[in-house]
Amino acid sequence: MKGNRLILLIASILLLTISSGLLFYKNLFLLEGPRSGGKVDFEELRYTDLQTNTTALMMRKNLSTESTVLTSEINRIKELMNIVTDVNKNSTELGASLKKIQTYFDKKIKNLEKFQVGLKDLKNSIESLNPTYNELTKNNLKFVVDKKDFYRECVIDALFYVASTSKENEIRLQDDKKILAQILGFATAPNPIILKYSHLIDKILLRGKELDVITDSLKNDSPINSEMIILGKYYKESLDSKAHDGEIFLTMVFGAIVLYLLCLVFIFKKLN
Repeated sequence: MKGNRLILLIASILLLTISSGLLFYKNLFLLEGPRSGGKVDFEELRYTDLQTNTTALMMRKNLSTESTVLTSEINRIKELMNIVTDVNKNSTELGASLKKIQTYFDKKIKNLEKFQVGLKDLKNSIESLNPTYNELTKNNLKFVVDKKDFYRECVIDALFYVASTSKENEIRLQDDKKILAQILGFATAPNPIILKYSHLIDKILLRGKELDVITDSLKNDSPINSEMIILGKYYKESLDSKAHDGEIFLTMVFGAIVLYLLCLVFIFKKLN
């Protein structure tokens, strides 16, 4: 009985010693950094970045203000960036890359939010143009240029401009704007309906140009491709290092189990 107790005591002390050693190794070498936010999928970040471009361009092309998908993509970029910026900046090159990536996405998100506001304003202006033209007609407010209804031609030119903001369509609408300014300037007191109509044309031109600047930037190649490669390389090396440490720890666990069993066999033989 006394021998069994001694075996149990020695085995327990041995097990406790081995377990403590393994835990000490794990805590010393395998601990995650204090700001580790989780797994970063850089391919997803790159893909989502490209997907926001496609979504925004399709929205502009179709004059669609349904922004659920775009908002979801923006939110996903924010989530991924929160993780990315938590990585340990252990080199000057990595720190500079992270800073450039953060600046790029901050600017892009701001532009996309501005894009959504501008697109809604552009669509509302286009939708208000025809009803305002009907108001002009009801109030017998007409103006003829080259034997054509000028106000009706403005509607057509605006629709062409929104469908394709080419230089030719822009010049045509700019000319309409100048004529509207002359009509308002000739009047002793500007007619409120014509003034409203003129403001709509101004807004369509303004928003069209703003959206063009944003969408043109989305068509260009991403300026952070090299930074994403650096970040992806760092992350891969970090994962490989952790995987190697994990393999060492697993080997140590198996070794500890074998050592523990051998020690038990040795103790049993000595006591018997």
